[in-house]
Amino acid sequence: MEMSEPQETTVELRRTFTPYVGLVYINVAFTLFAIYVSFKVKDWSFLWTSLWIYAIWGIYVLLATRYRVSWNETGVTMYADWGKRTIEYKEISSVHYETASIADGKYGIRPFRRIVIHGHHRDPKAFVDVSLRHFDPKDIGALLVEINRQRPELTIPWQPVREYLSNDSIGRS
Repeated sequence: MEMSEPQETTVELRRTFTPYVGLVYINVAFTLFAIYVSFKVKDWSFLWTSLWIYAIWGIYVLLATRYRVSWNETGVTMYADWGKRTIEYKEISSVHYETASIADGKYGIRPFRRIVIHGHHRDPKAFVDVSLRHFDPKDIGALLVEINRQRPELTIPWQPVREYLSNDSIGRS
């Protein structure tokens, strides 16, 4: 009887609908406005604009779903439009909470509110962004607990997900 190698378990952070709620309200409001104007002027061509906005929104959401974060026994991986980036636990140099600002030049390129997992300081691209709006806070908490288990000497920013964690899970009594 042959012994099989244990399977590496990968946990992918579950998505939330939160980042898209505002766009739904905007699209519905614009569509209702387009219907109103079309009835008033008796010209239905204005509704085509509304359909184009839905098509653009659909493409945006499709591209946004390519952004994923997962973790396993060896490290954390971020998938984005430009590819995949993995940081092993032993390479993590810091974990902290950030918010984007126009001043830092990354507003709109990276998630607005995020947990950033930095790899080696030598490599400026050695980081993984975990969006606090795109992913389930309980899953983010589980990821932070795993990082803390693997690297207890690191300071972990518990505050953004604190309400979803027990004192036992973060090593507090």
